[in-house]
Amino acid sequence: MNIGIQDICNLSRIPIRMEKNPLYLTSVQILNNKNIKPEDTYLYNFHKQFKPKTLGQLFGIKSSSFPILDRSYKTVFLPWIHHKPLNVQDVAFIKFNILQKVLLLKQLISSMLKHGYIPEKFPTRQGGICGYFLQYKKQNKFYITAGNHRVAVLSALYKKDIPVIFENKSFLKEKELRGRGPILNTYSSEDIDTWPSIQHNTIQKECALQIIASYFNN
Repeated sequence: MNIGIQDICNLSRIPIRMEKNPLYLTSVQILNNKNIKPEDTYLYNFHKQFKPKTLGQLFGIKSSSFPILDRSYKTVFLPWIHHKPLNVQDVAFIKFNILQKVLLLKQLISSMLKHGYIPEKFPTRQGGICGYFLQYKKQNKFYITAGNHRVAVLSALYKKDIPVIFENKSFLKEKELRGRGPILNTYSSEDIDTWPSIQHNTIQKECALQIIASYFNN
């Protein structure tokens, strides 16, 4: 299955479209200057400037009366996935080693320029770029769950449709299966009554809708 790069809505849990994605923008910089220094990249600026403290700030929700959005940004919780916030922490693409990230992008670009994109060369998640669709107000976006670096590099290299596969239970680690509902290809706001967090009365519908909307207003 192929999707347009304009349909990708996230960088890990961060709502952001591809044209603003710092991995994508840095990949474009590397293609123009393979010797670019890490401190001269978009990723470096993103690393310095994006410092959310709460879930609300992570999702880009500027004002809200819902207490769950005041929890630490490290809290793992997506209302269409989880029954309630998980007792684990996630700091992906918020706290990271900038030198390692830029080096990884350079290595991926070099490999793909030389060999093309061969999913079988990437054993994680069976090599494919994985995810699922989010649907909100009749619009669809693709949420990447594995392959954030690869999809950014592919988008920079080819600027066309990207091959993806749906998330599958067999791809997930045991800890990733804890506290979550059914694994679906599409999570729709029209089905909000079936979302695990709503069924368990973890949050109100209005709060859940604010969260999913953030991936369409980024």
